[in-house]
Amino acid sequence: MKLALIVVAGLTVAASSAMAVTVDLTPPGPQFGTINGARFETSDFRSGGTGVINSFVRLQQSGFERGYNTSGRPVAFNENTSPQFTRDLTIGQVPIRNIDGSDFYEFILDINQTNANPLLTLLQVKIYTSLVGSQTTSNVDSLGTLRYNMDAGENSSVELDYSRGSGSGQGDMNLYVPVSAFGGVGGSTFVYLYSEFGEPGQPTNDGFEEWAVRDVTVNPPVIPLPGAAGMGLAGLLGLATLRRRQA
Repeated sequence: MKLALIVVAGLTVAASSAMAVTVDLTPPGPQFGTINGARFETSDFRSGGTGVINSFVRLQQSGFERGYNTSGRPVAFNENTSPQFTRDLTIGQVPIRNIDGSDFYEFILDINQTNANPLLTLLQVKIYTSLVGSQTTSNVDSLGTLRYNMDAGENSSVELDYSRGSGSGQGDMNLYVPVSAFGGVGGSTFVYLYSEFGEPGQPTNDGFEEWAVRDVTVNPPVIPLPGAAGMGLAGLLGLATLRRRQA
Protein backbone atom coordinates (compact mmCIF):
# COMPACT_ATOMS: atom_id res chain seq x y z
CA MET A 1 0.00 0.00 0.00
CA LYS A 2 1.35 3.41 -0.99
CA LEU A 3 1.33 6.23 1.54
CA ALA A 4 0.07 9.78 1.07
CA LEU A 5 1.65 12.60 3.01
CA ILE A 6 -0.94 14.87 4.60
CA VAL A 7 0.20 18.24 5.95
CA VAL A 8 -2.30 20.26 7.96
CA ALA A 9 -1.09 23.31 9.87
CA GLY A 10 2.41 21.88 10.12
CA LEU A 11 1.38 18.38 11.24
CA THR A 12 2.35 15.35 9.17
CA VAL A 13 0.42 12.09 9.10
CA ALA A 14 0.24 9.10 6.78
CA ALA A 15 -2.72 8.02 4.69
CA SER A 16 -3.33 5.26 2.18
CA SER A 17 -3.41 5.46 -1.63
CA ALA A 18 -1.12 7.37 -4.02
CA MET A 19 0.78 10.36 -2.70
CA ALA A 20 -0.74 13.76 -3.45
CA VAL A 21 -0.41 17.26 -2.02
CA THR A 22 -3.02 19.99 -2.28
CA VAL A 23 -2.13 23.56 -1.42
CA ASP A 24 -5.28 25.41 -0.34
CA LEU A 25 -5.06 29.15 -1.03
CA THR A 26 -8.78 29.78 -0.49
CA PRO A 27 -9.00 30.66 3.27
CA PRO A 28 -8.93 34.35 4.29
CA GLY A 29 -5.56 35.97 4.92
CA PRO A 30 -2.13 35.26 3.40
CA GLN A 31 -1.72 31.61 2.40
CA PHE A 32 1.17 29.62 0.96
CA GLY A 33 2.38 26.08 0.45
CA THR A 34 5.15 24.19 -1.30
CA ILE A 35 5.03 21.42 -3.89
CA ASN A 36 8.23 19.76 -5.08
CA GLY A 37 10.39 22.68 -3.99
CA ALA A 38 8.29 25.47 -5.50
CA ARG A 39 6.29 27.93 -3.45
CA PHE A 40 2.65 28.74 -4.25
CA GLU A 41 1.17 31.70 -2.42
CA THR A 42 -1.64 34.24 -2.53
CA SER A 43 -0.54 37.19 -4.61
CA ASP A 44 0.08 40.74 -3.47
CA PHE A 45 0.15 42.07 -7.04
CA ARG A 46 -2.48 44.73 -7.71
CA SER A 47 -2.22 46.51 -11.06
CA GLY A 48 -4.67 48.82 -12.78
CA GLY A 49 -6.52 46.34 -14.98
CA THR A 50 -6.04 43.66 -17.60
CA GLY A 51 -3.13 44.25 -19.96
CA VAL A 52 -1.03 45.98 -17.28
CA ILE A 53 0.85 42.88 -16.19
CA ASN A 54 3.23 41.35 -18.74
CA SER A 55 1.15 38.41 -19.94
CA PHE A 56 2.86 35.53 -21.71
CA VAL A 57 0.04 32.97 -21.97
CA ARG A 58 -3.76 33.01 -21.73
CA LEU A 59 -5.92 29.89 -21.57
CA GLN A 60 -9.69 29.60 -21.89
CA GLN A 61 -12.12 26.71 -22.17
CA SER A 62 -15.09 25.69 -20.04
CA GLY A 63 -14.60 22.75 -17.68
CA PHE A 64 -10.95 21.90 -18.36
CA GLU A 65 -8.21 23.90 -20.06
CA ARG A 66 -4.52 23.54 -20.70
CA GLY A 67 -1.70 25.04 -22.72
CA TYR A 68 1.67 26.78 -22.77
CA ASN A 69 3.24 30.02 -23.96
CA THR A 70 4.66 30.35 -27.46
CA SER A 71 4.84 32.82 -30.34
CA GLY A 72 4.33 29.94 -32.76
CA ARG A 73 1.01 29.36 -34.49
CA PRO A 74 -1.26 27.44 -34.64
CA VAL A 75 -1.40 26.92 -30.89
CA ALA A 76 -1.56 23.35 -29.59
CA PHE A 77 -4.33 23.47 -26.96
CA ASN A 78 -6.59 26.13 -25.41
CA GLU A 79 -4.27 29.13 -25.71
CA ASN A 80 -5.42 32.58 -26.77
CA THR A 81 -3.94 33.31 -30.21
CA SER A 82 -3.22 37.02 -29.71
CA PRO A 83 0.55 37.63 -29.83
CA GLN A 84 0.05 40.20 -27.07
CA PHE A 85 -1.12 37.59 -24.60
CA THR A 86 0.45 34.30 -25.77
CA ARG A 87 4.09 34.64 -26.70
CA ASP A 88 7.65 33.47 -26.29
CA LEU A 89 9.32 34.17 -22.95
CA THR A 90 13.03 34.09 -22.13
CA ILE A 91 14.53 33.39 -18.74
CA GLY A 92 16.02 36.88 -18.76
CA GLN A 93 12.48 38.31 -18.75
CA VAL A 94 11.52 36.47 -15.55
CA PRO A 95 12.23 38.42 -12.36
CA ILE A 96 14.15 36.85 -9.50
CA ARG A 97 12.88 37.24 -5.94
CA ASN A 98 14.95 36.53 -2.87
CA ILE A 99 12.99 34.65 -0.24
CA ASP A 100 14.78 34.16 3.07
CA GLY A 101 18.18 34.10 1.38
CA SER A 102 17.28 31.88 -1.60
CA ASP A 103 16.60 33.04 -5.16
CA PHE A 104 13.41 32.11 -6.98
CA TYR A 105 11.97 32.89 -10.41
CA GLU A 106 8.58 34.57 -9.97
CA PHE A 107 5.49 33.88 -12.11
CA ILE A 108 2.11 35.57 -11.54
CA LEU A 109 -1.25 33.88 -12.14
CA ASP A 110 -4.51 35.76 -12.78
CA ILE A 111 -7.70 33.64 -12.80
CA ASN A 112 -11.29 34.43 -13.84
CA GLN A 113 -14.33 32.62 -12.47
CA THR A 114 -17.97 33.57 -11.88
CA ASN A 115 -18.91 35.27 -8.64
CA ALA A 116 -21.40 32.49 -7.96
CA ASN A 117 -18.76 29.76 -8.36
CA PRO A 118 -15.37 31.40 -7.70
CA LEU A 119 -13.27 28.33 -6.87
CA LEU A 120 -10.80 26.87 -9.38
CA THR A 121 -8.28 24.02 -9.26
CA LEU A 122 -4.79 24.31 -10.71
CA LEU A 123 -4.01 20.73 -11.71
CA GLN A 124 -0.54 20.90 -13.17
CA VAL A 125 2.46 23.12 -13.88
CA LYS A 126 5.46 22.02 -15.94
CA ILE A 127 8.26 24.40 -16.86
CA TYR A 128 10.76 23.68 -19.64
CA THR A 129 13.75 25.53 -21.09
CA SER A 130 14.93 25.33 -24.68
CA LEU A 131 17.19 27.11 -27.16
CA VAL A 132 14.30 26.88 -29.65
CA GLY A 133 11.46 29.38 -29.49
CA SER A 134 7.98 29.47 -31.04
CA GLN A 135 7.31 25.74 -30.69
CA THR A 136 3.80 24.44 -31.42
CA THR A 137 4.00 20.78 -30.52
CA SER A 138 1.17 18.91 -28.79
CA ASN A 139 3.80 16.64 -27.22
CA VAL A 140 4.48 18.81 -24.18
CA ASP A 141 7.45 16.78 -22.95
CA SER A 142 9.31 17.51 -26.21
CA LEU A 143 9.38 21.26 -25.51
CA GLY A 144 12.83 21.10 -23.91
CA THR A 145 14.55 20.34 -20.63
CA LEU A 146 12.07 19.84 -17.80
CA ARG A 147 12.99 22.21 -14.98
CA TYR A 148 9.92 21.90 -12.76
CA ASN A 149 7.05 19.41 -12.54
CA MET A 150 4.29 20.08 -10.01
CA ASP A 151 3.23 16.44 -10.17
CA ALA A 152 6.69 14.77 -10.22
CA GLY A 153 5.59 11.40 -8.87
CA GLU A 154 2.52 12.87 -7.20
CA ASN A 155 -0.94 14.03 -8.30
CA SER A 156 -0.81 17.46 -6.70
CA SER A 157 -3.03 20.51 -7.04
CA VAL A 158 -3.60 24.08 -5.86
CA GLU A 159 -7.05 25.37 -4.85
CA LEU A 160 -7.76 28.98 -5.85
CA ASP A 161 -10.54 31.47 -5.12
CA TYR A 162 -11.37 34.20 -7.67
CA SER A 163 -13.33 36.19 -5.07
CA ARG A 164 -10.11 36.97 -3.16
CA GLY A 165 -9.06 39.32 -5.98
CA SER A 166 -10.80 42.06 -7.87
CA GLY A 167 -11.00 41.10 -11.52
CA SER A 168 -8.68 40.72 -14.51
CA GLY A 169 -5.20 42.18 -14.29
CA GLN A 170 -4.94 41.39 -10.59
CA GLY A 171 -2.59 38.66 -9.40
CA ASP A 172 -4.39 35.78 -7.69
CA MET A 173 -1.33 33.60 -7.06
CA ASN A 174 2.44 33.86 -7.18
CA LEU A 175 4.55 30.85 -8.15
CA TYR A 176 8.18 30.84 -7.01
CA VAL A 177 10.48 28.24 -8.61
CA PRO A 178 14.08 27.88 -7.36
CA VAL A 179 16.64 29.47 -9.66
CA SER A 180 18.86 26.47 -8.92
CA ALA A 181 16.41 24.22 -10.81
CA PHE A 182 17.33 25.95 -14.07
CA GLY A 183 20.98 24.94 -14.09
CA GLY A 184 22.42 28.37 -14.82
CA VAL A 185 20.86 28.75 -18.29
CA GLY A 186 21.55 31.97 -20.20
CA GLY A 187 19.16 34.88 -20.27
CA SER A 188 18.20 34.30 -23.93
CA THR A 189 17.03 30.73 -23.23
CA PHE A 190 13.33 30.22 -23.91
CA VAL A 191 10.99 29.25 -21.07
CA TYR A 192 7.79 27.27 -21.66
CA LEU A 193 5.23 27.16 -18.85
CA TYR A 194 2.56 24.50 -19.35
CA SER A 195 -0.45 24.41 -17.02
CA GLU A 196 -3.80 22.67 -16.54
CA PHE A 197 -6.91 23.95 -14.76
CA GLY A 198 -10.36 22.63 -13.90
CA GLU A 199 -11.90 19.19 -13.99
CA PRO A 200 -11.72 16.76 -12.29
CA GLY A 201 -11.21 19.48 -9.66
CA GLN A 202 -13.12 22.79 -9.53
CA PRO A 203 -13.95 23.48 -13.23
CA THR A 204 -13.19 26.57 -15.27
CA ASN A 205 -16.41 28.49 -15.79
CA ASP A 206 -15.80 32.03 -17.00
CA GLY A 207 -13.00 34.07 -18.60
CA PHE A 208 -9.35 33.36 -19.26
CA GLU A 209 -6.57 32.23 -16.94
CA GLU A 210 -3.38 34.18 -17.52
CA TRP A 211 0.27 33.75 -16.55
CA ALA A 212 2.40 36.89 -16.41
CA VAL A 213 5.64 38.36 -15.08
CA ARG A 214 6.56 41.69 -13.56
CA ASP A 215 8.91 44.10 -15.28
CA VAL A 216 12.45 42.86 -14.58
CA THR A 217 13.72 46.45 -14.50
CA VAL A 218 11.92 46.94 -11.18
CA ASN A 219 14.22 46.23 -8.23
CA PRO A 220 12.82 43.08 -6.56
CA PRO A 221 12.13 43.27 -2.83
CA VAL A 222 13.31 40.73 -0.29
CA ILE A 223 10.35 38.56 0.68
CA PRO A 224 10.80 36.93 4.10
CA LEU A 225 9.29 33.55 4.81
CA PRO A 226 6.43 33.62 7.34
CA GLY A 227 7.23 32.56 10.89
CA ALA A 228 5.52 29.88 12.93
CA ALA A 229 2.29 31.87 13.10
CA GLY A 230 2.20 32.16 9.33
CA MET A 231 2.82 28.46 8.98
CA GLY A 232 -0.29 27.79 10.98
CA LEU A 233 -2.27 29.67 8.35
CA ALA A 234 -0.53 28.10 5.40
CA GLY A 235 -3.52 26.02 4.41
CA LEU A 236 -1.49 23.04 3.31
CA LEU A 237 -3.63 19.99 2.83
CA GLY A 238 -2.61 16.62 1.41
CA LEU A 239 -5.32 14.78 -0.45
CA ALA A 240 -5.00 11.20 -1.66
CA THR A 241 -6.58 11.54 -5.08
CA LEU A 242 -6.58 9.70 -8.35
CA ARG A 243 -6.86 12.03 -11.32
CA ARG A 244 -6.61 11.66 -15.04
CA ARG A 245 -3.94 13.68 -16.76
CA GLN A 246 -4.28 15.02 -20.28
CA ALA A 247 -0.67 15.60 -21.11
